Amino acid sequence: MHLKSVHKPIVIILNGPSSVGKSLISYFFQEMVDTPFLHVGIDTMINMMPNKMNNWEGEKAEQGFWWQKEVDHEGSTVFSIQMGNYAKKINDTYKAVVNTLVLNGHNVIVDEVVFGQEALDVWKSELQNCHIFFVGVTANLEVLESREKERGDRKIGSARH
Repeated sequence: MHLKSVHKPIVIILNGPSSVGKSLISYFFQEMVDTPFLHVGIDTMINMMPNKMNNWEGEKAEQGFWWQKEVDHEGSTVFSIQMGNYAKKINDTYKAVVNTLVLNGHNVIVDEVVFGQEALDVWKSELQNCHIFFVGVTANLEVLESREKERGDRKIGSARH
């Protein structure tokens, strides 16, 4: 598949829950099209951080990312991602990194979990120099929870959240 050349770079934001398959979709898309697309997600930025700043076991991380245990409206245990001050700075930097790629003429696939209209508006505001496409990626809860268990690198209950 060949995408027609455009003057502005293209950004595709794949938005969906953890374990839905956004990274896999990105990989297959990159392989399908002749036009080069870079793939980036918040995990890229988290992997650059000192690991000791984050706590993936459920305890609060003062500066980094951590999972907070909650109970949803159905009474199920879920885990929501939380951010300390440095993690918030990393999250903002992530958007600026994507914008820098765009300003340098790169097409980008963004692997994201956007929570709410305000978060979408931040992306829209940051990415004004490109053609931007928001793509919702979904799966039923049973599939998400199964994939989450198979992966082994996510807190069980994060996909449900």
